[in-house]
Amino acid sequence: MVATRGEIPKRSETRRRRNLPAPGEEITEAPMLPVEPLDPDESWSPVAFEMFQSMAESGQRVFWQQSDWATLYMVCDQISQLYREQYVGMRDTGRGVQEPTFARKPMTGAEMAAITKVLGELGATEGARRRLRIELQRGSLEKELPAGVTAIADARARLAAGR
Repeated sequence: MVATRGEIPKRSETRRRRNLPAPGEEITEAPMLPVEPLDPDESWSPVAFEMFQSMAESGQRVFWQQSDWATLYMVCDQISQLYREQYVGMRDTGRGVQEPTFARKPMTGAEMAAITKVLGELGATEGARRRLRIELQRGSLEKELPAGVTAIADARARLAAGR
C-alpha cells in the first residue's frame, strides 16, 4: 500500500468519476499468507494497551501482514515507554545526600510526530486510510436501528416506488 501526498482523497461514493487506476497505480496481487496477530504486552501503559486493542479491532487489520503487527507492537511498546516515569534530575534530600528524581515527562513534538506517522501508515485514522485507498464500510443500518425505526433512505425508496 502506497500512500499519496497532498489532499485527502474523497470517499469512492463521493467521487464524480471512477476511472481505472492511473498508470503506475496498477495493483499487484500476491497470495495472502495466514497472519497470526500478536498479543499486547500486559505491562504496557493503559494508553499503549488501548491503542493496540483499538487497532487490533479496526477494520483495516484484514489487510495487515505479520510485519504490520510487529510494527504496531513496536510503536505501542515505545508509547508505553514514553508514558512511564523517567529520570529528570537529582534532588537534595537536605542532609547533603542527593537522590534521583523521576517524573512523567511530556512527549516531545518529534516523538509525537514519529508515532503519528507510523500509526498513519498502519491506517489508524480515516484520512490515513483514504490516502492508502482503504475504505471501511459499516454494516447495514437495518441491523443497527432499534425496532420501529425506519432508515430514511429506505422510506424514500418505498415512497418513490409508490408503496
